[in-house]
Amino acid sequence: MSILWNPPNCNAPASLRAVMAVAWYGIRTWLASTAVVLLTPQLAPGPDACHRHSAATAPRP
Repeated sequence: MSILWNPPNCNAPASLRAVMAVAWYGIRTWLASTAVVLLTPQLAPGPDACHRHSAATAPRP
């Protein structure tokens, strides 16, 4: 009965598909994290940018 559920030649293609899925998941995760690292300073600048435009540093008339 187990021959119906696990034919002898099915392990290699399934293993290859699993390895490719893990690799593709890793590549997509790396690309997404790189995009977050590059876009975060542009969307939410650090405290230096906020301090530069604060009222405390503005010249008084």
